[in-house]
Amino acid sequence: MYGYEWTGQNGIYRLSVNSKIEKEIRPVFKEELDYFDFYKHWTYPDTDAPLLWAEGIRRYILNGTCVAEAIGGGFYTKPTIKIYTDNLTLEPIDIDVLWKENERLMLGLEKTSMDFIRKTHDKYEKKGMAFAVAFSGGKDSLVLLDLVSRALSPDEFSVVFSNTGMELSTTIQSVEKAKKHWSSLKFYEAKSHLKPTDSWEEFGPPGRRMRWCCAVHKSVPTILLLREITGNYNIKAVVFDGVRAEESAARADRDEISVGAKNINQINCSPILKWGTSELFIYLLHNGILFNEAYRKGLFRVGCIVCPMSSAWWDSIVSDCYPDEMRELLSNVESYARATKPGSEVKRFIEQGGWKARMGGRGLQNGGNRVVEKIADDKVSFSFISEKQDWLHVCSILGPVVYRDNDIYTQLIDKQEFQFQISGEAQNIVTYWPYSKMDRFILSHLRGIANKTAYCFGCRACEVQCPVNAFTITENGAIYIREDKCTHCCNCIEFTNGKGCLTAKSLSVTGGENGMDLKGMNRYQHFGLRRPWLEHFFEHKENCFTMGSLGTRQYDSLKVWLKEFLHRTEPTLRIGGGY
Repeated sequence: MYGYEWTGQNGIYRLSVNSKIEKEIRPVFKEELDYFDFYKHWTYPDTDAPLLWAEGIRRYILNGTCVAEAIGGGFYTKPTIKIYTDNLTLEPIDIDVLWKENERLMLGLEKTSMDFIRKTHDKYEKKGMAFAVAFSGGKDSLVLLDLVSRALSPDEFSVVFSNTGMELSTTIQSVEKAKKHWSSLKFYEAKSHLKPTDSWEEFGPPGRRMRWCCAVHKSVPTILLLREITGNYNIKAVVFDGVRAEESAARADRDEISVGAKNINQINCSPILKWGTSELFIYLLHNGILFNEAYRKGLFRVGCIVCPMSSAWWDSIVSDCYPDEMRELLSNVESYARATKPGSEVKRFIEQGGWKARMGGRGLQNGGNRVVEKIADDKVSFSFISEKQDWLHVCSILGPVVYRDNDIYTQLIDKQEFQFQISGEAQNIVTYWPYSKMDRFILSHLRGIANKTAYCFGCRACEVQCPVNAFTITENGAIYIREDKCTHCCNCIEFTNGKGCLTAKSLSVTGGENGMDLKGMNRYQHFGLRRPWLEHFFEHKENCFTMGSLGTRQYDSLKVWLKEFLHRTEPTLRIGGGY
């Protein structure tokens, strides 16, 4: 990744390892200038060539000088333009001159990336892996695809467009243009069996830390497609992607080769990880492959129409230029906002990105905890408020049910025998024993099965985690486990970091072990549980509450924490009038 410096020639910058300017940069076209009414202040020709550059998305730069800047913007507000230099006359940027200025460094960068692609292919080809290019129709994947097409022959890889169903129309057009441009390549489309409107209804809007959409609408359909293409369920795939370190802090920490980052059967390789946008656009403009028309309107990245990772700049331009395409998903966000905020604050909440911070199901129609857990008398029980799956179909993930005596079942879990019973008027209570034999892994896995039973509607995210083709989602969305194949590895439970189900992770409300409800942190006076408090309590027992060694609010918080931890044990300890 190089910095760049302005040369003094019209719109020409020079890449340099020693340059201090390392801001993201993009070309600005006539369509964007017209959209913001720049013609009222500047004179510029009707041309397909870029006319100037924008640094940091919003600052319009002419030969190193900021001549205008865009301010504000959001879903409901168009950015305003602040003009710093009036009466400018703009000329088209000479792309040939831009290339000549940077040819040596660009050729070196291309060679490094292509060598990496070839070496990676040769290394993993020996292991029988399939190869695919993840294509999105955006600038990164366009550069990536061109490099891979130059490094490998057409029969050595496939091109997979992950059509999320949430793409801009210009992205679909870009894909069609790419198919014509690289007519010798094999293009495939990976698409979820779920419509975006349906998945958003079930999961709720995605959030920055709750991006279920990437799994459901991108990585999972891609793996399923590769299995279909190769006819090999156990296929392991090397996926070349257009991830770049410059795009985010998280991506800056990524390695060029990531094993299992997206899926246990997938290796991600990022040949342009170290490319900056300054190099990227030189390559695209020089080779004449800037296909996506959305860039000409001012978009810096292209992706899903409504995305929790988008900027206010993206939100404002897409909402204004593609309102019909955005309407359905934006209405889903608005419904969520209305359920969590007063009417007067809804638009502000959305424009300021408050919805993008969603972590759980509070405020969602489908949100909330559907399982109540209770531990007593050496048993753990799960009571279901609602169920999506059949416990007997799902529980075999943990081990075979080897015996049944009326309504008592015996199941082997981790080479140990456990009994369970399904009871209740609606057969909605499952009880396992002996609890004393369960380690934290068994208990965690039981909770995962409970969540799958309560929440799973068949998104198929779990299906691709199974290494032996034992986990299947049927056409009606039911979980089916092939008991003769299942190795009880529990990958289909563990990949969600404790929830056991991607939907449960998205919809459950904040809570701790054994159903401890954390929804009102004011009950804890906003204090976490502290070790000195416990030492104080265990030394003085209930007398500690009259000693005054802690502050009043700290004692109040300690009482609540102790009640939460102890209310499912025998009431042998009296705490401030409770147990």
